[in-house]
Amino acid sequence: MPFFIAGFNVVQAEREARTILVQGLPLDIYERQVEDFFETRKCPVRDVQLVVDRQRKFKGLAYLELYLKEDVDFAIKLSGET
Repeated sequence: MPFFIAGFNVVQAEREARTILVQGLPLDIYERQVEDFFETRKCPVRDVQLVVDRQRKFKGLAYLELYLKEDVDFAIKLSGET
């Protein structure tokens, strides 16, 4: 059992290294639109999680998990593009 837990921690750390926080998103955006923005710029997206409050209102933030750790710097450089 400890091996599984240790393995899980490694996997979790790898996922966190491929995840960025995207801020300043329009309040009417959908996950698919965020994904499409990055993928059309050759930055493949594994998962998008929009941040909502307790009333399920979108806060203009999203966590974006990329497939490759190497794409994180490129994705950050896209800051300010529309």
